[in-house]
Amino acid sequence: MLGWKDRLAERLSTLLSDTSTSSSNYYSHRRGDSDSSSYTLIPSESPHQVTGDTQGAVFGGLLNGPLIPTPKRKYQGTNETFVFTTLYGAPRLFRPTGANRYYYLCMNDLLAFGGGGNFALCIDGDLLCGTSGPCETFGNQCLACSPEFSLKNVEAECKKAED
Repeated sequence: MLGWKDRLAERLSTLLSDTSTSSSNYYSHRRGDSDSSSYTLIPSESPHQVTGDTQGAVFGGLLNGPLIPTPKRKYQGTNETFVFTTLYGAPRLFRPTGANRYYYLCMNDLLAFGGGGNFALCIDGDLLCGTSGPCETFGNQCLACSPEFSLKNVEAECKKAED
């Protein structure tokens, strides 16, 4: 019998699998870059899996476009973006509901998934803390153990087409 981490990895692996891609990774273990946005350190190819872990919950989101930090609030992405959590037992994916097109924001000081009410997931630019709450975009519940959390880890994996 597979544990929840294995089931989540298997499910995400299936969604991300593509034999014509190569991969690069970014890992943070309570990393803080106060002088610049840590999002500039994450490769900008597509897609990305961004995950965080706090108090035992594993949660995050997947987007199918590059992370391009902008100085102003500008939503990016498509309806292939989703968020996930392991907080409610088995791994659970929340896909767009169609209520809006607030898929993700990548600004110089934050990365946020969803909108309408709250962000499904919002991580600050130094990758140390974040927030999560119910949002209209994904119809999700809080993805973390509490609406405000400290991050233990952040991982980003991107796959890009080979030339």
